[in-house]
This record gives sequence, structure tokens and C-alpha cells, in this order.
Amino acid sequence: MMTPTEFLRSCISRSWLENEIDGSIRQFGGTESNASQGGTGKSGTADGQAEEEEENRADITPMEAFNAVMTEGEALLSDMHYAAMIYPNTFDKCLNNMEMNRIPHLYCFDHTRVELTPQKGTGDYYHASWVDGYNKKSAYIFAQAPFDEITEHTFWRMVVEKKPSMILVFGDVDEKQKRKSPFDISERSFEKAFLHEFDAKKLDEGEMKAKLCSTFWPEKGSSKEYDTLSIQTKDEYSESHMKTFSLSVNDKKNASQTVLMHFHEWADSNQLPEYMLDMRASIKVQYIRSSKMPGANTGPIMLVCATGATKCAIYATIDIIVSRMTEEHTVGFKETMQAIKSQRFGCFRTPAPYLTAREMLMKFAVSTGVVHDTAIGDKPKVQKSKYSTIAKGTKSGFARKKKTAGK
Repeated sequence: MMTPTEFLRSCISRSWLENEIDGSIRQFGGTESNASQGGTGKSGTADGQAEEEEENRADITPMEAFNAVMTEGEALLSDMHYAAMIYPNTFDKCLNNMEMNRIPHLYCFDHTRVELTPQKGTGDYYHASWVDGYNKKSAYIFAQAPFDEITEHTFWRMVVEKKPSMILVFGDVDEKQKRKSPFDISERSFEKAFLHEFDAKKLDEGEMKAKLCSTFWPEKGSSKEYDTLSIQTKDEYSESHMKTFSLSVNDKKNASQTVLMHFHEWADSNQLPEYMLDMRASIKVQYIRSSKMPGANTGPIMLVCATGATKCAIYATIDIIVSRMTEEHTVGFKETMQAIKSQRFGCFRTPAPYLTAREMLMKFAVSTGVVHDTAIGDKPKVQKSKYSTIAKGTKSGFARKKKTAGK
């Protein structure tokens, strides 16, 4: 039986942190082959011990963990501080570039942010993060959609530098939400202005209601020009749920080709489209076709939504787990979500998308023979979204106490 002290030390050890942040999602799911573990009989013993420790962790209560710190004192706290400072979850670049963030309370981790090459008069920051894929490190870029001229120019700079093989844009467009002036969280009127823009009563509700401010790519036959960049749409193909654009991106030195797919019917973050798996299949087919084009980009897949977190995380989770089911007949739902959350701040903030994705993946697992019908239990009760009704008297994190008026 693992003691509370041993439990805390195991969670803050250097190797645990390195796996938590730098390891790929496939490693999180525990799907490495025996060959990668040495191919000896010891791997089975190690796996058994790991499973036993995982079960024992559930026995550690917060009070027991607190008592362990009280008992061991500085030694344990010193280890915790050392482990935390190896990869501290800092947001310095994000906080120093608040005018580049559309949702002020959704940050970018410093250790996974997409770093750009600084140019004259511009920095190296855009609100985007690297996220690992099923069997590839940094397979995705989760990016916030541009909302003004500066962020639009910076977005295309990122496309030129990182050369994404595809750009997937999720969500419908509402130009009424286009920001007129940047939010300053140091001002007293910040919260009121933010909530007014999204017609919301709470900050989290505003985040969930965010939509694309505009189509930041040119229509077929047209182009967009920036100081050093030129974006041209050569072809457009429309289907019932999406539009596909063939883009030529020039930085006056090199020209590259990429594909942008806009899934414009995915409006509500809490409700996944019923055609999600078909959408993924369409993306895979388009990926194969576009990779055969001359001059096609071979970089990561760039996922874009209004926040750069909610819809991007949902699609990546389904993409990763379906790939794992197909290749290995394993799932790893929890491990996949944990890995994504450790790399991109603000993912999976409500239970509704999680429950829908779980139901969708269960159907896929049954239809492909990954699970037996005896593993299927009763259907979980549908939880009502907390954004459907706002409780009276609730306050956001930025609410301030009002002074009591004197008589």
C-alpha cells in the first residue's frame, strides 16, 4: 500500500513531470510496445506495479496528503518546488501581449506556445500552442482565430513559418463580434465590456458563445495582401457541412500550397455535429489528396476556432482516439484529455462535449469490434449545460465588492 508521502513524491518526481509535459499522447495512453520497453518479462511486472499504484492513488484523500506535508515538512515541499520549476506553467508571453488575446482569461502556456521569428516592429507571439498527436510529437497547432488586422497578419506569418499541411477552421461567422478596441483587464470597465460583446452574464458563458469574427482567408479568385505576405485562393469546393479552399501563400521569397477546410455548421461548442466521424474521414481524404500536390506543405495540422481551445481540443481528442482504436484496439480517453490539457490551457471546461464525444466514440468502438457488447452499460443521464440557465446572485471572478453607501 502506497503511503501518502510516497504518493506525493511519485506525482512530483522529475520523470513524472517530463512524461506529463514532453511525452506524446501515445505514451500517456500506455500503448508503447514491449519492444520499446526492452522486450523482457520485467515489463509485465512493471505494468502490474504501475496499475497497482494507480489503484492505490484513489485511496489517498486530500487530508492524508496534507498530513504528509505537515509530517515531512521542508524536505517534501522542497522536492515539490524543484519539480514544479522544471517546467513551470507560466504565461509570461501571453500576459505581456494581452492585446493579441481575444478571450482575456484563456492563456497560452509558455512551454508549448508557438514561437514566431521576430520581425521589425512585431514580436514572436501569437495565441497558439503545440499539441502532440497519436504517434507524432507536435502534430497539431491549436490556434485562436484572428479578430483584427494585427492578429490576422500575425496568423498568416505563422502559416508561412510553420507550413501547416492543412488548416481546419471550426465554427460559424458572426461579424458583430468583431472587436472594436482591445480589452484591458486592469480597467474597471473590462468585465462589463467583455460580457456585453458576447451577450453573456458570466465570463465562461462569453467564452462558449464566441464565434469567428470574419472569414480571414480570401474568397475564390481573390487575394489578401500584407506588408510581406500574399494569400491567394485558387480553388473552392463546397459540400453540405464544409467548404474547402486551395491556398497559395507567398512571403515574397517562397511560395507554398496548403488547404483550408471551413466547417461552418459547427456552431455550438456544447453540441458536437452528428457527422463528426464523417467529417474526420473527409479531412483524411483531403489530407492525402493535398499531400500529392506539388509544393504542398508537410507541417502540422493547424486547428482553428474562436477560442483556439474548445473545438480544437474536441476534434483532436476524437482524431487521436479513433487512430488508436484502429491501430491498437485501445482507447485511452482520460489519458488523451489529460495530455491535451497539459499542453493547451482552457480545454474541456464543461462536461457536455466530453459526454457527447464519449458516446460517439463508444459507438465507433462497437461498430469496429474494439469492445464487446458486454462492456456497454446503461446510457449516462444527459447533464444540462450550466450555460442554459444562469443562477441568480452568481458573480464572475472579476466581480468587485461594492462600497456600502452611507446614510
